[in-house]
Amino acid sequence: MEQMPRQGDNHKKKDQISIFYALSLAWQMGFLIIAPILLFMFGGYLIDKWLKTTPLFIIISIFAALAVSVYEIHHLIKPMLESSRKELENIAPDEYHDKNPKSQISNNK
Repeated sequence: MEQMPRQGDNHKKKDQISIFYALSLAWQMGFLIIAPILLFMFGGYLIDKWLKTTPLFIIISIFAALAVSVYEIHHLIKPMLESSRKELENIAPDEYHDKNPKSQISNNK
């Protein structure tokens, strides 16, 4: 005889999924920060060794890697921020629009 899933089981499963999603997001963000820094620093080191300009290209490559990391993390988080903004609009549309003048401007167009 099959048992019907209980309400608590569904809630527990959703919590596990959200925990795995958070861990996945943290792993991706860590990778998006570390990988460009290491690759760009290695490239900067090779260019510095080739041109004999020791810390110049390593420093330039670190700033370039940080810019790439910020860009990639922005694109990773952007869909999540947009979905949470839409949820806020659905929960309390009047309160959301009262606190966000930009949303009023976009709705008036």
